[in-house]
Formats: sequence, structure tokens, C-alpha cells
Amino acid sequence: MMEYPEGATPLNPDELAGLKFKHVQTRGQLDHLEQANIQNGLAWMHQTKHKNIISEIFARELHVRLFGEVWNWAGGFELGSMNERRAQYIHALKAADRGDYQPLFLFSGNSFDS
Repeated sequence: MMEYPEGATPLNPDELAGLKFKHVQTRGQLDHLEQANIQNGLAWMHQTKHKNIISEIFARELHVRLFGEVWNWAGGFELGSMNERRAQYIHALKAADRGDYQPLFLFSGNSFDS
């Protein structure tokens, strides 16, 4: 497995596909953009006068405010693809519990040499 200096880990294709900034290629670059976006979202949240902060409308708006400057999917609930990915992860973990680590390596994007 290749090791990278802190912040230099390349983003995987799934992450790159959802980004609004095509020049971002590493975890460090993404972290900086997300941090700025989250700070803006938190500032909005502290200033907002929403009466029903546990509503779906508020949750979606907050999600857009926290992630919408960076990610195309902000404000949406992509449960279908998230549930599929989660099911793959759970399958890989169960296989690892039985001593079969190949699905977990494949899930993480690493090769498995037995």
C-alpha cells in the first residue's frame, strides 16, 4: 500500500465525481475547502431564526450551507447509493470476521495478494 505525506492522499473517483472544484485532488485540499464551507454554514446557523430546527426543510438547508460550496450533492439525501455502499461495507466486515479479508481490501480500493 502506498503511503502519502499528511494531506497528500489522493481522493478516490467517487469523491472527485461529487466535487464542484475540479482542481482539488488531495485530502488536504479538500479539508481546507470543507473547513471554510463548514465555518460559513455554522455562522449561518447561529444567525438563523428558524422556528423548527428539527424539520427536514431545515436539515436540508443546513446541509447545503455546510457542504454546498464544495459538493454537488449537498442538500440531497442520496440514500440509495449510500445504502448500497453501506451494504457492501457490512458484507466486507462480516467476511473479515470469518477470516476472509479480500472483500474488505477490495472495498477499500486496495489489492489483495494471498
